[in-house]
Amino acid sequence: MVRLPQLMTAGRSPRQWTCLAAALSLVVLLLASVARLYHPLYGFTEMIGFANPGTGELSVLQAIPHWRHPLWGSYDGQFYAQLALEPLLRDPAIDRALDSAPYRARRILFSWSAWALGLGRPEWILQAYALQNVLVWLLLAAVMTRWLRPDTPRGLALWTACLFSHGLLHSVRAALLDG
Repeated sequence: MVRLPQLMTAGRSPRQWTCLAAALSLVVLLLASVARLYHPLYGFTEMIGFANPGTGELSVLQAIPHWRHPLWGSYDGQFYAQLALEPLLRDPAIDRALDSAPYRARRILFSWSAWALGLGRPEWILQAYALQNVLVWLLLAAVMTRWLRPDTPRGLALWTACLFSHGLLHSVRAALLDG
């Protein structure tokens, strides 16, 4: 017989249900905030943080409509997104597209997983790369529900503090590997 996790069983006090509803509301709030970053032409590429033209870009990236931040210089997400477009590092232009090719190539897992999630299609790869941290955040939220059960005010406060810390939210917002 399959047992439901204790978090989902009945017999909870109204206070526990209130805390769980607050946790669920926070998850919905994060997803709604991410959804607001969607652009009909650029998708979720605003999250990646591409700089203005002039920094090295792969030709495959130049052919895809993507958001450019007018105020940002180069930022980590753009380099790993380009690695996702060329995960086998066969294109010699990748060396010019990256600020530090040896350093970036050592951290290629997210680029490979974006390539796999995007099924090798460049437009999809960029979207997958931009949204990977959202998926990881949701997975972490589920795992944290087991470690720091948000069904008490203290548990909810701890769960919220971990998931909504500045560093983790910045990793989600700017498609960074650090989160």
